[in-house]
Amino acid sequence: MPPNSARSESTLEELRKRLTEEEYYALTRSGGLTLDTADKMTENVIGLMHVPVNFLEGFLVNGKEFIVPMATEEREVPVMARRGAELTRSTGGFWTRSTADNDRSDPGCRYP
Repeated sequence: MPPNSARSESTLEELRKRLTEEEYYALTRSGGLTLDTADKMTENVIGLMHVPVNFLEGFLVNGKEFIVPMATEEREVPVMARRGAELTRSTGGFWTRSTADNDRSDPGCRYP
C-alpha cells in the first residue's frame, strides 16, 4: 500500500487521538533529544539530527497486534518492514520469549 494512502491517513489520525498531550509534544517538538541524553543512549555521540518518525501497522507479535514506530529518513525501510510483517502473518507472525537471566549490565536498558 502506498505510504500516503487514505487508510494510512485515517490510521494516523486515530493514533494522534490516542496520544496524550505529553506524548504528542514529545513526538512533534523540535529538539526533543538533548546531546547529553543521546550520549547516554549510545557511544561516541557528536551531534543530533531530526529524523521522521513513521508508524508501521500489521505487526503480529506473540499473537497480539502492534503498531511499531520507526525513525528513518529512508522511504523504503518502513515499506519493506511492513512487507516483512505481512509475510510472517501466514505463519503466525513474530514470536518472542525471554530467559529468566536477562542481561541487566547495559545501563541503557530499563527493566521493571
